[in-house]
Amino acid sequence: MIPDRGTNPGYSRRSPPITSLAGRYRFRSSINIAGSSKRVLPGRGRGSPAEDIYRLPIVFSQIRRRSLPFGSRLCALPMFFFKAVQKKYQIGGVKIGGQPGETPTLLIGSIFYSRHKIVSDERAGIFDKDAADALIKQQAELSDKTGCPALLDIVGSTPGAIKKYIDFVAGASDRPFLIDSPGVDVKIAAAEYAQEAGLSDRIIYNSVSIETKEPEFDALKKNGTRSVILLAYTKKITSSADRVAVVADLAPRLEGMGVSNILVDTFVMDVPSLTPSGKAAMEIKNRFGYPCGSAAHNAISTWSGVKNLFGKDAVRSADVVANLMPVILGADFLLYGPVEDSAYVFPAVFTIDTSYRYAYRAKEYVTL
Repeated sequence: MIPDRGTNPGYSRRSPPITSLAGRYRFRSSINIAGSSKRVLPGRGRGSPAEDIYRLPIVFSQIRRRSLPFGSRLCALPMFFFKAVQKKYQIGGVKIGGQPGETPTLLIGSIFYSRHKIVSDERAGIFDKDAADALIKQQAELSDKTGCPALLDIVGSTPGAIKKYIDFVAGASDRPFLIDSPGVDVKIAAAEYAQEAGLSDRIIYNSVSIETKEPEFDALKKNGTRSVILLAYTKKITSSADRVAVVADLAPRLEGMGVSNILVDTFVMDVPSLTPSGKAAMEIKNRFGYPCGSAAHNAISTWSGVKNLFGKDAVRSADVVANLMPVILGADFLLYGPVEDSAYVFPAVFTIDTSYRYAYRAKEYVTL
């Protein structure tokens, strides 16, 4: 158990040296501190590497500069290096996957979602084209500035509507896009339409889960869909192990159907699920190497308490923190919420990516 504020030596004014910390916090995984002769030795606990790694911020917060040789300074949040060979994809010219710091984080904004103010008729797919074009251009400009690739998650409520949205987005940009809907029939119709329109190489199907039925799997195979988001949904929303089990079960089936690009969404529904989602992503990358991410913004969009407690302005800061959490833990992509939020999500993620890029080159990471 992580010590609380009253007993954690990290809150004292004087921090113990790293050698004493290695004795106090025992890790199952061997943790190398790049550039240093010091080593945090593995312990005999039964925790997984990802469970152990959640203690690292406390440990590293206690390491003062005098504790390590010159040139071996550490920040409070170390970058991780996963042991599995990381799967790297190129979807419609966009790269995704790899070790943290190796590839910029893929950022995905939702458009035409339920009650989106630019949509006047959700069932008919009638929307303000000028407003939609402005939002797409804003995200594209931020992508150019930061180097973070940007995609759109197209959400439709009817087959007719989503076909119109696909036509518009495909014409406004040459990048891939996600097809998404609460209705399975709408997603299948979108996949079929993409194949007819010659856009199969540009779509990412969002998503399949343990609740996906046979007709949907059959449609994916029939349409030759190659890029799919695997949602690690579980009714045990606070269990990281259940999320990992979903991937172990479904990923081989998708690969057997010809799906070559599997992106794992580790399922965030609320604030308590943020941590098991992040932990599951670390476990999945460390064990299977699949690119992982999540719709972390769900944690805040479903939490009315933050606005009631702190006011409307606090929602944005909470949303930024929620979105950054998976990125700090090594996520490859982020479904950051409404595309309007790109203005503050991109600079925040760019900050982490920049730090991790330099750390990756210098091999300043913690090996799991």
